[in-house]
Amino acid sequence: LAHPQVPATRNEGRVADFLITQLEGIDKTSTFHAAVERLPPAHGVWIDRRAVRRQQYWSLQLSATDTLPRSDDVWSQAVADALERAVARHLTGPAPVGCMLSGGLDSSSIAIVANAQLVAQGRGPLATFSSIDSSDGDCAETSAIRSMLALPGFDPTVIDHAAPGRLLDRLQTLVQEADEPFDALMTLVNAQYCAATDKGVDAVMDGVDGDSLFLEGAGIVRQLRSGHWRAAWKNARGQRRIHGEGAPVLLELGKAARSALVPDALRSRVTALRRHRQVRDNLATSLIAPDFAHRIDLRGRLATIAHHRSLGPRTSAPQEALEALAHPYLTAALERYHRVAAAHGAQPRHPFTDRRLLELCVNLPDRQRFHDGWSKAVLRCAMRDRLPPAVCWRTGKQHLGWALTRALLTHDAGTLTAELRANRKVLDPYVDQARLDAALSALGKPGDDAAAQLVFEALILASWLPRHPG
Repeated sequence: LAHPQVPATRNEGRVADFLITQLEGIDKTSTFHAAVERLPPAHGVWIDRRAVRRQQYWSLQLSATDTLPRSDDVWSQAVADALERAVARHLTGPAPVGCMLSGGLDSSSIAIVANAQLVAQGRGPLATFSSIDSSDGDCAETSAIRSMLALPGFDPTVIDHAAPGRLLDRLQTLVQEADEPFDALMTLVNAQYCAATDKGVDAVMDGVDGDSLFLEGAGIVRQLRSGHWRAAWKNARGQRRIHGEGAPVLLELGKAARSALVPDALRSRVTALRRHRQVRDNLATSLIAPDFAHRIDLRGRLATIAHHRSLGPRTSAPQEALEALAHPYLTAALERYHRVAAAHGAQPRHPFTDRRLLELCVNLPDRQRFHDGWSKAVLRCAMRDRLPPAVCWRTGKQHLGWALTRALLTHDAGTLTAELRANRKVLDPYVDQARLDAALSALGKPGDDAAAQLVFEALILASWLPRHPG
């Protein structure tokens, strides 16, 4: 929505949001142009001679508890049925539909359901698009993808990071022409859309939103509050197994206990102190110039995004899920997928955002979200007879997105460095040039991932800013 008679100047706040990446989801309306607003999801706009009115026409609501499943088996069957219906709706239409397949639980669940439906209709097999690294024998994502593709019936396209060929040239062009700076970070997704459109697939499903739908949140805190000590212990252990990192179990339980017991009055003081530290840490680790951070009120922007979440843990999993699914982060993520797909002439499809599936899963109790140390417990149970065990019970969150981005930095380093040098002056109002110099000096040294990330962000801005003058 463009404000009449106001030039679409650059919104410097959004440039700051790119440099402080947790701010991407600061709200559902601001854009990179000061005079242009986004229309939030589930809203309509009415325009007449007198005014422009915006009105929300739908919101996600919790169901009455007496209408919900009562047992683990009934919950898993209800989720399986709802996912079947959601996937079927996303397979409709004349466009050939494919699916991203990362070897994770979410995309694999969608792929296995979609393939069975297409085969049953005589429209199969399902085209899938995956990224692997054949040079790394310990790559968990590669192993999980191969487990899925060993099943009969898929029509796979596999992008091997060990031999990307001309793909890196295409990805570099997409980075340089990205509609918004955030879009240039979608290297792996761009690669898979390239593969899909090369194959004539016009619509691509993915499972990017499964983490939001099945999140465990503060489940351990609630279990401690209600005296379910054994469940809390198992789930604390499970966090280390699933994520492959984290503090010792007793320390995790101690942190959860502290969160459960801290009174709200003290919690607000602790939050204020934490926000001060958050500003300091962002200034120390990001590229943002201190005077720019002051000009756009970095502390205020961090407070704004924090206000989208409750100060303390919610008393029930459904209340917490309702809040999480309404957060601008999810809106920002889905809109980013749509912008990136549009650059390829493709259409992203997200079965996990299907309205009926959302209306069921927002009501999931803690036990269905995190049980016996397994996250997304209800989805794992629903898919256990369909997915390979190596996928259904996969641990770790490894993915190859950053590895492909790193490959871009070394693929044509001379051209990228020359572009950064030529456009570096446009970064002056926003970027701490001394920190950028330090990051450039650290490239190629052991443990340089943080420096490489900063350099890549600078390259993105140096390409985007001249194309969008303020």
